[in-house]
Amino acid sequence: MPLRHVVVLALATGLLAPAAAYACACCADDGHWSERSAPLSGIERDELARVRLRPAARTFVSPAGLVGVLGIAPPSLTYAVSATTSRLRWSLRLRDARGRVGTLVLALPRTATLLTADVRDGRRAGAGGPLLYKEWRLAGRVTGTGIFAAGLTGGPRFRLILQGRGVLCTAAENFAHWTLQVTGPRSHFSLFGSLRPPAPA
Repeated sequence: MPLRHVVVLALATGLLAPAAAYACACCADDGHWSERSAPLSGIERDELARVRLRPAARTFVSPAGLVGVLGIAPPSLTYAVSATTSRLRWSLRLRDARGRVGTLVLALPRTATLLTADVRDGRRAGAGGPLLYKEWRLAGRVTGTGIFAAGLTGGPRFRLILQGRGVLCTAAENFAHWTLQVTGPRSHFSLFGSLRPPAPA
C-alpha cells in the first residue's frame, strides 16, 4: 500500500474512533437489565423540566369502576390536563367534562429510580445495541386544590412514572407516557396519559 494511503487511513481512523466511542458510551449490551436509585443531577433535572404532557388524562379504574377511586371529589374517567414542569416542581391542572377543576402540585424529590431493560424484541438503537425499555420513577409529597383538596390531607404521597424507549443515557426524548399514582389516608387514585415532544434543550 502506498505510504500516502496509509497516512490517510490512519488519520481517518483517528478521527472516527472518538465519535464512535462517544456514540457507544450510551449503548447497552444484549440482555441488559438495571434498576438503580441515585440523586438527581442538574442535567437530569433539566431534562425533567423539558417534559411536556399531552392535554388529555385518564383515570385508572379496576373492575369496581369509579367506586374504587378515592381522593377526587367527584372522580371522572377523563380529564383535560395542562402542566407546568420545572426542575423542582410539577403542577398539573385537571378539568373534567363538567368544568370541575383541581390542581396537583408535585415536589420533585432529591433522588429518582431509573429502570433500563432489554426486552429482547429485536429493536435496535441507532448507535448500536438494543433499544431499551425505560422507566424514570420519582416519589414525594403532593398537595392539591379544588376537586383534590379534600382527599389530599394527612400527608399523601405521589409516584410519577415516565415510560419509554431509548439508550442508557437519559433524555426527555426517551419518554412517551406517564402515570401518576397518589396514595394517602384519604386518597388512592392513578392518572395516566401520553407525552408531547419535549421543549427544546
